[in-house]
Amino acid sequence: MPDRQPPSDDVLMDASAWLARLRADNRKPEEEQVFQTWLQASPDHAQAFEAVDNSWAILGGVSRTVPTGGISRMPRRALLMSGVGFAVVAAGTLSFVRSGAAKVYETGVGEQKHVALEDGSRLFLNARTRVSIQFDQSNRVADLEFGRVNFFVRQDAQRPFVVEAGQRRIVSQQCSFDVHREDQNVQIVLLDGTAKVMDTPAGHPSGNGKGQILHAGDRFIATADHYRLDRPNLKPLIAWQVGRAVFDDEPLMEAVQEMNLYCPEKLEIADSAAGRLRVSGVYHVGDNLSFARSISRFLPVSVHKDGDRLVLSATSPVTAR
Repeated sequence: MPDRQPPSDDVLMDASAWLARLRADNRKPEEEQVFQTWLQASPDHAQAFEAVDNSWAILGGVSRTVPTGGISRMPRRALLMSGVGFAVVAAGTLSFVRSGAAKVYETGVGEQKHVALEDGSRLFLNARTRVSIQFDQSNRVADLEFGRVNFFVRQDAQRPFVVEAGQRRIVSQQCSFDVHREDQNVQIVLLDGTAKVMDTPAGHPSGNGKGQILHAGDRFIATADHYRLDRPNLKPLIAWQVGRAVFDDEPLMEAVQEMNLYCPEKLEIADSAAGRLRVSGVYHVGDNLSFARSISRFLPVSVHKDGDRLVLSATSPVTAR
């Protein structure tokens, strides 16, 4: 009998979100029942969850403790094919490199990169990202200068893993989390395990001192002078890992900034009226022309090409919201 086709990227994103929710320390019993209903709704759901659970266990070194309702082991080929769907971004360049101490890793437009560190931890860099890694006998330190990185931290009882991101410091021993930095604006999404977030001026790289403890499913959003903590829908936050951008009533200006990370053909907003329009939907990254054409079908904007730019202009007055 031929192997099943791998699950779609959308199903894999749903499976990843479920994995993080079920590993949260404060998950509720009714969430597990809803998960079982989702799991049994389609064979693709079980296949996707098995692939994601295996990937996280392998990459992050975490134990598999999520109730799966007796999912059978996937064929090796199906797992590998699902891994391809989970990791590859359209129009992105994926590379796999081994790190040493005091090394810098950087990606450009439309490029993503996997990095295996000497301690067994792994990084997944999004487009337009720069991070430096410094290991010594007492510390493991990553300095995120800009961009977004997914960290799978391997446990080391003698050396905590520290991520510096602007004025914030994330300290962990064994977990998985996303960090996104733009200047002093930082977003941290804890996917598995626990971590502590501190202000950079306080404490030491060893992780001493007070801080905000994050659990699986938590999001920490900080500017230069304040922060907030919430537990959002994880699907849009991890979509970049499977080559998608998910917008939920976002300003078109912000959606354009996200899409421009992945494509050399840049989108440009011609006027503030167009920038204030709201956009929702799931889009493949790396193809700004298709995105612009899609936007023009349901928003009052026109698209015209100007050299290597795609210019979006409002075609009718827009009421501020």
